[in-house]
Amino acid sequence: MSIDYPPRLQTFRSSLIAQIPKVPNDRATVAHMNTLSMQQLVLIYLTWKMRLVRAVPRKLRIWSGGVDPVFLESMRSEIEPLAGKVDRGQNLSSHLSNLVNTLGFAMPQVPAEKRRNVRDAILTKTGLHHFHVGAVNVANPRGRSGRLVFADVTDDEFRIIAISDHDAFNIGSDEWKRLFGISHRYIQSQVPGGGPHMAYPVMSNGDSMALLMYAMHCEELMMRRDSQLDDPAFADEFYSSCRSEDGREVQRPRRPNFRWSFSECDLGVTETKSGVFFPLYFAPR
Repeated sequence: MSIDYPPRLQTFRSSLIAQIPKVPNDRATVAHMNTLSMQQLVLIYLTWKMRLVRAVPRKLRIWSGGVDPVFLESMRSEIEPLAGKVDRGQNLSSHLSNLVNTLGFAMPQVPAEKRRNVRDAILTKTGLHHFHVGAVNVANPRGRSGRLVFADVTDDEFRIIAISDHDAFNIGSDEWKRLFGISHRYIQSQVPGGGPHMAYPVMSNGDSMALLMYAMHCEELMMRRDSQLDDPAFADEFYSSCRSEDGREVQRPRRPNFRWSFSECDLGVTETKSGVFFPLYFAPR
């Protein structure tokens, strides 16, 4: 049975459901997703969305604590296509797992082995994205080699932390242990003084604790503010105190029309007449 949300929130929910890749992709799955709470739906969306990488120019860096320079040089031809795209700010989707475009939510009857792939466990536990690399040629148009680059990706930097292969996903394998050892040392290297730290806490079901808390706050914020968005007095206050995503002060339309939306993973509202997005709550970085 679908949960009864106000129209603007239901429109927002429908947009999330439409974006999330579903297995199976049919009406029954959509109907099931409509029974989920806002918090559950937002968490599913964010867990999928965090695997994507925004296409902006970034400075390529190498962390010497996890990457052997000699080995890196031997892989130059395989890494150069990715490195060039990073530098030029091009779309990196072709280097991501195929699951990013096909599996964001799976119904309960889908085999457990497949359902667990709705999360990138290494990204959730270490904060590191993985990218497939390989020399592009006629025989290998997608540039795949079995080698994976693990990187800490920020808004302006792409820092390669480790180079591995698919054994890194086999829990308990030597390569899995090696990668997690590197990731722990890298995380500790970012802590002032190298002191104690908690690296990306994860819930028992595999969800990121930070994303779960964020989803809870998103739900609370939307439920509290949704009715206010129709109040002209609130709109006056809103435009006097809020700035657009790029920091600009925006002139208030005579009758603004707001809809809830995400920009990447940041929650906010978009004024539909101007197309301006106002961030209200920022996702964990």
